[in-house]
Amino acid sequence: MLLVDADGVPVRAIDRDRFLLSLSGRYGHALYADRPALRLADRPRTVGADATAWQVLDMIADGERDRTGDDVAVVDERGRCIGVVHLADILRALAESRVEEAARLNPLTRLPGSDAVNGEVDRRVGEGREFALSWLDVDGFKQVNDGAGFAAGDELIRSVGRTLAEVAAGEPTSRVGHIGGDDFLVLTEPDGLEPFAEALLDVGWSAGEMQVTLSLATVVCPPGGVTGHGPAAAALAPLKKAAKDLPGASWVVGQLGSERTEVRRGSARVPEPAGAPEGRTRGRRARGPAADSRPPFRAARCAAAANVNSLCVHALDAPSATENTSGCRSPDARGHRRTQAWHASCTEDRGPPRATAEEPPCTPMGTSSSVR
Repeated sequence: MLLVDADGVPVRAIDRDRFLLSLSGRYGHALYADRPALRLADRPRTVGADATAWQVLDMIADGERDRTGDDVAVVDERGRCIGVVHLADILRALAESRVEEAARLNPLTRLPGSDAVNGEVDRRVGEGREFALSWLDVDGFKQVNDGAGFAAGDELIRSVGRTLAEVAAGEPTSRVGHIGGDDFLVLTEPDGLEPFAEALLDVGWSAGEMQVTLSLATVVCPPGGVTGHGPAAAALAPLKKAAKDLPGASWVVGQLGSERTEVRRGSARVPEPAGAPEGRTRGRRARGPAADSRPPFRAARCAAAANVNSLCVHALDAPSATENTSGCRSPDARGHRRTQAWHASCTEDRGPPRATAEEPPCTPMGTSSSVR
């Protein structure tokens, strides 16, 4: 309860529990019943109308311990009482705000999600301020998890999040957020990006035994350039792709409404020389066996010829079965030579060779056995 003067300025505060305790004690009614209430009142605690809940709680905590439950008077600029704040209401409101804040934080890095950064972007757009929105992620993060394990990947993400939070603490106008996975957002002034780049791109990162690099893409939005966080995020997407195309740690900066981009970290890939074999992309060897460039029916014909050739080789290992007493090979041996020629020529698109006049005739012996 507050006691105010004629102008509405608080002059005394009466605590309900102390008041009742004084009256209910021995001789309490006789001592205080007919006396002014000011004798049971204390000096009021007051805060301005613009004070936050945390400021009110700090004032209560710094006061006398037996008065922690006292109500607090809220006054305007002229000191007139405009309301009363109860300690229980303050604690309840702070607890609810903490729960809501925790629900918006990423459980791995304890950084706010995209909603907090998007809200700040919309606020700066409404104020007509210039800002720079950046997208940071880990290069090949799936390969990091597959190669070093998810525990090493989680520790890498936590380390990146801690670095972002430390740099943002020194940049009052910056905001950082963790979208999810290995993606982070950085919102700052256009001239406040270099500390982030130095702390994230100019140092070595590793997950387990694997060396890791980061990519950063930034879009600078002038006053009135966008209508909200949606168009800003859409303008940032192609810049992120350009940064990911650069080898190693990279940083690409673009201006909203301009097609020109500036590469501040990283360098362009060396183009493939003319006539380079297919199956090489972005300087890396294509995975998997090389594809057979022959038509399907010729590839099958070559495979069949190879099988026949293998059978003929086994048959020719026995000279008595394929060679007569004159040293002349049987027709099967000539067929074997034709098969070899066919197999050698199938990749050159010539088909099976025909018999030539140079081939010596063979007179089969009626008494000798031959392979059919």
